[in-house]
Amino acid sequence: MLDTRQFLLTKLAEECVEVAQRALKQQQFGRDEIEPGHDKTNGERLFGEIIDLITVVGLLENIKEIPILSMGESDELVAGKQAKILKYRQYSQKLGFVEPDRCLRCGVGRDHDQDGDCGICHKLPDSHAADLKEAR
Repeated sequence: MLDTRQFLLTKLAEECVEVAQRALKQQQFGRDEIEPGHDKTNGERLFGEIIDLITVVGLLENIKEIPILSMGESDELVAGKQAKILKYRQYSQKLGFVEPDRCLRCGVGRDHDQDGDCGICHKLPDSHAADLKEAR
């Protein structure tokens, strides 16, 4: 028989799998597609699964199974993870597996260098400043 801690850790794993499944469905069929027999888009369903995951994380914090992070701590951790994701995206682009379409940092333009960096947020030549102005 599971105790509360074990139950919540099981729910955490379950929710992670559900988020992964919904993300893959959205990747395959698009954000706005509605699966036959359902009334919500893939984007809405993914968001719902993310909310479920966040809820379980909160319950795990409540029972002190995981630490409660202050906003300053979590901001720092998120920034570190974003930098790591950008690094691996650039590497995938360099290998030819991810197209350099839009910069993850500024969301503008297609003009990236060979490493996938754009001229705006990576302090390279300002190659798509016009795109940034149009985006605003």
